[in-house]
This record gives sequence, structure tokens and C-alpha cells, in this order.
Amino acid sequence: MNQEACAGTNADYVISLPYYSKVKYRAPRVGAGAGPFTYTIPVGTKVSAFSYAKQQLKTSGGFTTLDGNATDSDTNLEKGAETIAGEKVHVTGISIMPQAAGTDVPAAGAAPDLRLQDSTLMAALGSLVSVTLNLNSRLRFLLGVKTMLPGGGALYGVAPNMANFLALAGDPNSQGFPGNGIPARGNQYGFPEGIVWNPAGSGDSLLTVDFEVNRTIVVFSGGDIDNPLSNVAASNLPAVVATGTRGYTFPTIIMSEWLVQLHGFVEGPRSRAI
Repeated sequence: MNQEACAGTNADYVISLPYYSKVKYRAPRVGAGAGPFTYTIPVGTKVSAFSYAKQQLKTSGGFTTLDGNATDSDTNLEKGAETIAGEKVHVTGISIMPQAAGTDVPAAGAAPDLRLQDSTLMAALGSLVSVTLNLNSRLRFLLGVKTMLPGGGALYGVAPNMANFLALAGDPNSQGFPGNGIPARGNQYGFPEGIVWNPAGSGDSLLTVDFEVNRTIVVFSGGDIDNPLSNVAASNLPAVVATGTRGYTFPTIIMSEWLVQLHGFVEGPRSRAI
């Protein structure tokens, strides 16, 4: 149903506003001493977008309890899996946008760590995670893998990484921003026929977008199993620097955050604002 048709019904208003929700994958570092290390996400790991609301814990989205409650930057839902304030949402497309960075709280009372998106983990998630749109856990629309659902916008290009490590010689390194297709607002996986997400109390009123890891993902320090690397210790630091390689301590976790956005338009009770 298009917007013109809706305007002729009993709806109080029809407006194009996004519904959005973040999910997170995190893989802790495992390995003894200085390494080598692995970072693993087990098969069957599930996270769900639109399953939590603002001011609620977002553990169902893959975050930890230490990450705290959801804010406006995580979702715009007021209640998990339900539309806002009795709105009816006509979904005409979906996009999945990788975030350039995210935060992770390592311990109770600790400040959040800012973590850049890990490209190896992001690539593995793109091909080994299936995506399903669920309505009331009754209607399941299998949408394929994450790379089939482009991102409707993102940071684009590169920028000097002024606060991070420096190259052994030359200017500060530049950091590229991850993308999932052309970062344009209209880049989405379209549903020309439309899917209707009804307000609470009606049929088809509970919606989530679920992600499931279909094969265990293992990322190795150094990039692959054939070239495992350890942290650079004091005993071998001079030799490593002499070769022109920068000393490096592998992170305690790697992570990847994705913003899921539903495109379309909503009907809802009119206010004085619109």
C-alpha cells in the first residue's frame, strides 16, 4: 500500500520516518601468555535488532550488561519489538549499515573502550550470518546473508588516524571507514509489495530482525592460521623494531556493530506537530 492510498483511510497522519536498531558481535581474546591468540564466535550465536527498547538492557542485541541501557543512538523503539505510540509501519525496504566504531565496557565501573570495527571479523560475519525478519515468531522471511542487504548510508573514505599509533616513518596512518555497498540513503533491500508491522494488540505486531551465526567464526592473531603472531615482548622488541615492524599488543576483544534500518512510512495518531 502506498502513501497516497493510506492518506485516504482513517489514518491521522502518514509520514516517512525510520525505525532503527543496533546489533553487536564481540569476540574476546583467548590464548596464554603473549599468544598467539584466537577470537571466536560460536555457531548458533543469535542477536536480534528491534528486540529491545530505549532505557532497557540490550543484551538480546549482542551487547553485554556492562554496556548499559539503550539510548537514542541504539534504537528509537519505546518498547521492544513493538511500534512507537500505536503507529502502523509499512516496511518497503531494509538496510544494514556497519558502524565505523563502537564502545565496549571491559569491567564494572570502567569507562567504555572505543573500538574500531575489525575488518576480518566484519568480512566473516558478512558471509556466515543469516538474516531473518520475524513477525510474531510466526511469519519468518529469510533474507539471506548480511552482504545481500546493503547499508543505507555510512561514513565514507579515509581520515588521518591522529589519536592512534603512528607509522615508523612518515605521516600518521589513515583509517578507512567500513561500508556495506554504496553509502547512499536509498541503498536498501527493497520490498516493493510491502510488509506491515501493526501496532500493539493487533496481529503481526511483534517484529524483530534476527541474525544467526551458521558456522563457527575463528579469527587468528596475525590474520590466519598459517601466520599466527604473538604480542611483542620486551625481550624481542629491539629485533622487531630493527626489521621495520611496529610493536603491537593484540586487543582483548574484537567487535563489530551494525545498524539495522527499516525503510518505508508510518501511520499514526495526529498531533499538533504534524
